[in-house]
Amino acid sequence: MKQIAKKIFVTSTSAAALFIGAQATASANLAQAPSQTSSSNVNYQNPSGSQVTAQTATVTEQVSNQVTPTVATTNTTVPQVAAVSSAPATSMDTASLLAYAQNFIGTPYQWGGSTPAGFDCSGFTQYVFSHFGKNIGRTTYQQQYAGTRISVDQAQPGDLLFWGDSPYHVAIYLGNGQYISAPTYGQTVSIQSMAYYYPSFAVRVN
Repeated sequence: MKQIAKKIFVTSTSAAALFIGAQATASANLAQAPSQTSSSNVNYQNPSGSQVTAQTATVTEQVSNQVTPTVATTNTTVPQVAAVSSAPATSMDTASLLAYAQNFIGTPYQWGGSTPAGFDCSGFTQYVFSHFGKNIGRTTYQQQYAGTRISVDQAQPGDLLFWGDSPYHVAIYLGNGQYISAPTYGQTVSIQSMAYYYPSFAVRVN
């Protein structure tokens, strides 16, 4: 096991809301996932309902203005995981889910993206869960109904975390106050801390 120190930065001057969309098709041709860390300023920007054409989907987003808090530096230890397999898993356990998700650290954010070529937030969570035979839907709106809604303090590793009552961002909880997600434009899939960007609620996937 190799441990990698990673730093994450999030700024507070922008409005959140960048994640959603319409149906996208996961690619069957899965690339070798990078195993690296990124140091980034996560700055959620509101596209104000603009329609954007991405590589894998045309996505229309309507979001309300949200403001993210200022983020300090945090050090995260990320275990090295095995190479990604394109074959669907025959069963899902929490350790396998989290290890698989971390294979995509460093994958670039792409509006409407739902493959390892590029992910948006809900495209990333959909891709990870679908590998284990779980259909949680494509958008943050759909994914909030993929299981049992619980409070954030009840969240366990493998649960989904959501921001906003009408959610505009989704991530996978890793435990110890950390989560993994595809943040925003110019960023990559990375691990962040709830201490600096606290979710609104969690969902335990059925």
